[in-house]
Amino acid sequence: MSDYVTHNYACEHCSKSQDITFRLGDFIGWSDGSKYIQDALGYLTSDERELMVRKTCGKCFDSLFPPVDNE
Repeated sequence: MSDYVTHNYACEHCSKSQDITFRLGDFIGWSDGSKYIQDALGYLTSDERELMVRKTCGKCFDSLFPPVDNE
């Protein structure tokens, strides 16, 4: 059994899909609630983690939540 797993995740907003590769043990630590995703899968980009958690790609996330101008 391989230590790494590749899974395809699709954005619910634009349907763009992406293969994400991660260590199975790290995924289990996050999915069973014993670790936060940024701690368990910190080697993934924030866009990859967002796609895994909320099924939203980075581009759609930025469209939904644009930066706030505090000036």
